[in-house]
This record gives sequence, C-alpha cells and structure tokens, in this order.
Amino acid sequence: MKSTEKILIVDDEVGILKLLEITLRKENFINIDAASTGKDTLQLVKENHYDIILLDIMLPDISGFELCTEIRKHTNT
Repeated sequence: MKSTEKILIVDDEVGILKLLEITLRKENFINIDAASTGKDTLQLVKENHYDIILLDIMLPDISGFELCTEIRKHTNT
C-alpha cells in the first residue's frame, strides 16, 4: 500500500538526497520533495504542507538550526 504522507528532504549533498528518496520510496512513500538550500526549503514550506521534514544542519546558505526556526514560523511540522 502506498503511503500518502508528504515528506520534504533537505540536504546540500545530491547523493544523500537521492539515497534518502530511494530508501523512502522502497518503503512505499510516494509524496517526496527535496531541497538543497534554505531558500528553496522555505519556498516549499510556504507552498506545501509536509508531514515530516528531514533537515540537514549544515547547508550552504543557512544553518539547519536557523532554518528550523524559520520553518516553525510557517508550520508545526
């Protein structure tokens, strides 16, 4: 059975993004978005509702801790 939860993966390393996406798809998660910068992440969070966000703490444009604070202004995810 396919899972309907919406997931956002945030990491600046493309290999990690792909690995996480492949792993989640094998577990029947189908609604997966990915971002590699804080700017892209905030845009996606403003436009979508996510059930879970997997967030790297070392991004090129903002720390994951700061980004988490910004995300929390838009959602409780």
